[in-house]
Amino acid sequence: MTNKDSRPFWTFLVGQTSSAFGTSFTSFALPLLVYRITGSSFLMASTVAVAFLPYMLFGPLAGVLADRLDRKRVMITADVARAALLLSLPVVASSSTRPAVILAAFAFIETAFEMLHAAASDAVVPTLADPQDILKFNARLSVADSIASVLGPVSAALLISVTSLETLFRIDSATFLISAIAVLTIRVKLTGRKMRSSIPDDSPSRWSETVAGFRFIWRNRLFRSKALMDGSLNFFGANVYTQLIFIVKDHLGLPDSAFGWFEAGAALTGIVTATLAVRLSRRVSFTILILALPVVQGLMAVTIGSSRIWQLSLVAWSIYSGTLGLSFLIGVELRQRYVPGEMLGRVQAAQRTLTWSTIPLGVLSGGLALNYVAVGPFIAAIGVTICVIAGMFAWASPLRRATALRDALEPLPEDHPTV
Repeated sequence: MTNKDSRPFWTFLVGQTSSAFGTSFTSFALPLLVYRITGSSFLMASTVAVAFLPYMLFGPLAGVLADRLDRKRVMITADVARAALLLSLPVVASSSTRPAVILAAFAFIETAFEMLHAAASDAVVPTLADPQDILKFNARLSVADSIASVLGPVSAALLISVTSLETLFRIDSATFLISAIAVLTIRVKLTGRKMRSSIPDDSPSRWSETVAGFRFIWRNRLFRSKALMDGSLNFFGANVYTQLIFIVKDHLGLPDSAFGWFEAGAALTGIVTATLAVRLSRRVSFTILILALPVVQGLMAVTIGSSRIWQLSLVAWSIYSGTLGLSFLIGVELRQRYVPGEMLGRVQAAQRTLTWSTIPLGVLSGGLALNYVAVGPFIAAIGVTICVIAGMFAWASPLRRATALRDALEPLPEDHPTV
């Protein structure tokens, strides 16, 4: 058994937590800015749809770059680029005659760099942790992220009464620079090994390298089925977060600052679920976890859409977000534990491409539907649909035997070189 020095991980965690704190400011400010400028649920959906287009267009390329290049440089470049982007956004948006277009362009470019950073950072964790500690280290990252995401919206909600939205973007810009500096100080080599396909290929090429992550997922029944379920759930479920500002403002009739409290409540639940992740994975069947969590999310969406009691909606939204985060954490740990390190970046990027590429069409369809139905009943209907999808996969897909499929996989040996 190896015992890796934990100091590089804690440095990495500081950087990730810093950027998470700043990102929570933008997560608060951007929807509010779109709401103030347009007041349109469809334009809100359009902004979110544009933000997820990079996963459709560049997702596989991000994975290749994360496996081929120095992952430290990839993360630093992405952090610095996002810092510059956020710093310039208030100036450009305020001087433009078409601010909605500027905001959509910002969302697209920012997501492209976020996607690149995520592909590299996901592949870095197995480098910093022993295999048996991967879930624990991911849980620590998730807890730190959630703590930052609690403090961020609360701070933003308090600051919005005494400062401008532009200041919130500038704070986020500064936190990305802190993240870049933290990554720069890590002394562990984070470079992906010279790429070799883990799936035999008679004619290796850059194209085969790019699609290797997709082939890895598609040829594994567990990974394939989970990707199909997650993509289906995201098509509908992404509307819950996309229209949250309209739930808060129009359905519940709350002030701007309340949006920050909803964001903070979600992050607080994320702390609880991330803290319990390791314990749950040991005591609850893997099959039950991945199939029951979407049902809980669906029931919470029904509650959000049908209730006009803001306290109940806040609790339901917090549980919805917490279980969604737990589902994501379980999926990431599964891939980090069973995917060879030299192609982990490509597999993680392929997973995001497969499951998040459904979001643009889903939220655009939802935005159009909201021209004919109120946001409350719409979200409630989304919740029912999520429960139905989870039930269908539990009944008619290999996921009903997810635990057996996972146990049949060969975990990476504890001395497996992940870089």
